[in-house]
Amino acid sequence: MLDIHAAALASGNIPYHEFLLCYKSTEQIVYGIVEGRQDPCFYRGIIENMLPDGWDVRLIKAGSKAKVLRVCLKIQIT
Repeated sequence: MLDIHAAALASGNIPYHEFLLCYKSTEQIVYGIVEGRQDPCFYRGIIENMLPDGWDVRLIKAGSKAKVLRVCLKIQIT
């Protein structure tokens, strides 16, 4: 069972599914996929300064550059 969970974590599917769970096309939210733990703190301030009033930002941690790219490719394909 632990092998199955380890394989799921390594696959990059978790951040993709997290995106699917939180995505709402009717909300004024900018979504972003970032690499690691400290990235949301860094990017959130930059993005929020560019957004109009009433907009929010949702950043999802993927874990690595390769996983960010995989998630972005899955979002583009679907």
